[in-house]
Amino acid sequence: MATDSVTATATPAAPATSSPAATTQAAPAQGAGATPQQPPAQPSLLSNDAQKAPEPAKEPAKPAEIKLTLPKDSVLQQAQVDKIAAFARERGLSQEVAQAALEMQAAQVKEVVDGHLQGWKDRVAGWEKELQANKEFGGEKLKEFDAGATEVVMKYGGDKMMAFLKESGYSKHPDVAQFLWNIHKAMRPDKIVAPQAGSTAEKADLAERLFPSSARKA
Repeated sequence: MATDSVTATATPAAPATSSPAATTQAAPAQGAGATPQQPPAQPSLLSNDAQKAPEPAKEPAKPAEIKLTLPKDSVLQQAQVDKIAAFARERGLSQEVAQAALEMQAAQVKEVVDGHLQGWKDRVAGWEKELQANKEFGGEKLKEFDAGATEVVMKYGGDKMMAFLKESGYSKHPDVAQFLWNIHKAMRPDKIVAPQAGSTAEKADLAERLFPSSARKA
């Protein structure tokens, strides 16, 4: 029995119609670790959150005025007091703390100054002992030295030099004393022997030596 041959013709499928969503390009993927950006918050009319007004900038508080009082026996200068007051004011220290700091520094400085003064007084006292023990113008001659040295200073130095030597203590320095004594000796006039001085025998002896022939006749 003959078999009819059937040829199957494949009907091409119609192209699929792409939807608009499919044709939309995908957003590029963000890199790893990137923080997604959040859209800025929008004000809401019905929200209960009240809008906060920006706070005004605060001015820095002015430091309180500090007035310090120096102790009566202090040797600090006013410039040092002003520096301590400024230091305390800039760091917000109280009046009591600043005053205590001033008194502590004044006491420390005075202790140092008093130590130097005492050391100088001890040195001057040592000079005075050397002056009194001087073999040339010390001891009983000290009054003569005082008068002669005073004359020298007043004649060549005046009142200012006299005040300096006395206030500094150098008037008792051994080298200064010797210097003034030497000037005093140089200022003294030389001794002049009067013609009538000497005994009759001395005069006859002098005449014989000067005029031997005339002395024999006499």
